[in-house]
Amino acid sequence: MDMDSAYAFSRFLVNTRFEDLPGDVVNVAKKDVLDILGNALGGSSDAVVTTVYDLVREWGGKGESTVITYGTKVPSFNAVLTNCTMASALDYDDAHDRARLHGGVTTVPTALAVAELRGGVTGKEIITALCAAIEVACRLGIASERRTPGHLMGGWDYACLHGTFSSAAVAAKLLGLNEQEMRNALGIAYHQAAGNALSAIDEVDTRKLGAGFAARSGIMAALMAGRGITGAKAIFDESEIGLCHLYHAGCDREALLAGLGERFEMYDMGFKPYPSCRLGHRHVDAVLKLVKEHDLQPDEIEEITPSVSQIVHTQLCVPVEAKKEPANKTAAQFSLAWVLGAAAVRRRVGIREFAQEALKERNLLDMAARVKPTLDPGLHDEFTFAPIKIVTKRGVFETKTGYPYGSIQNPITLEDLEAKFLDCASFSRKPLPKENLAKAISMIRNFEEVKDVKEIIGLLY
Repeated sequence: MDMDSAYAFSRFLVNTRFEDLPGDVVNVAKKDVLDILGNALGGSSDAVVTTVYDLVREWGGKGESTVITYGTKVPSFNAVLTNCTMASALDYDDAHDRARLHGGVTTVPTALAVAELRGGVTGKEIITALCAAIEVACRLGIASERRTPGHLMGGWDYACLHGTFSSAAVAAKLLGLNEQEMRNALGIAYHQAAGNALSAIDEVDTRKLGAGFAARSGIMAALMAGRGITGAKAIFDESEIGLCHLYHAGCDREALLAGLGERFEMYDMGFKPYPSCRLGHRHVDAVLKLVKEHDLQPDEIEEITPSVSQIVHTQLCVPVEAKKEPANKTAAQFSLAWVLGAAAVRRRVGIREFAQEALKERNLLDMAARVKPTLDPGLHDEFTFAPIKIVTKRGVFETKTGYPYGSIQNPITLEDLEAKFLDCASFSRKPLPKENLAKAISMIRNFEEVKDVKEIIGLLY
């Protein structure tokens, strides 16, 4: 049997240099840093984040890495627990559609926490570590076959499950581990890897915590491996109790390893224009298009009928009444009725549309009640273009969903991403000086020239 892919991944992770990275992939990494930091600023006022921060502060310990917006220094694995929770809180972070992965939400906070722990880390080093580490998680997501086909990702949350490996990888690379130590770090990460989709289905707080759990495990794995602790070796595809066979229903080894180091899957990373589940974004795009093109007013809209695949129906459309009247922000983020209703009424779907006061607004609730998704068994997956109709007092308007805005086929502009960063920052628990935000944007735009990333971190509290 062929040697486990963990060996190839370890060689790739250790040996990849900045000079090996295509320019387009470098640009994606810079966008991801900007996007995750914006998400963290916007999510910093979330009640779950506040609770996690209070716990981390009570735990105390060595001041190694900074908690964003607070400025408090705590042990690196506790800083990353808090910062990843911030970055997850809005459900506004990056999305790799084919890998079904939020790639940066674990790795970017990990990279910054380890950069402070180590000291003197350049922007080039961060970009290199991110591109290599996220590549591993993307390939795991693309190659894995779902054990439970009726659930998105087979019931797992790939940002947590596969993010544990990418977090360990980015930490280990920045700490300068060799191939054997890198392999051990991945093995130690496997012993901790977890994260299921029930938190999203049950609409509970742990949905916001998963990335932090993964990143904390990843940093601990890298630190332990650096001290000589060993981890299992055949952790991905060779052993019947490796990840691909124990957690999944096997994998496509070709997708796992083909072109490794030459073709970067990270190039396909997308960025969210709406702070909600990615599955609904192409439907939001379509409603916004129809409403704006035909100047449809809320009081003339009688019904919105999107055709949806089984996965979208399961994740975003049932139970029907709960989706039409979401109880909290998480419930609204995973409700197609809510996001399409907001798009029709407010002609936007932003952070304000998920505030607790918005969830009580009669006009939004009334429109959500008029959204009537139709399950179409002919739609084989969530990526298939599907018809959507808006029935109004002056006729029926219809279109088809397309590639969602922010995807590689319909990419978000850098200007829109920078505007998103500033909008997220306006929701920060602590208002930050405009000059700090402008400088952060400028430094990330030219991230490969940054001599010490601590400079950027210092602008965010």
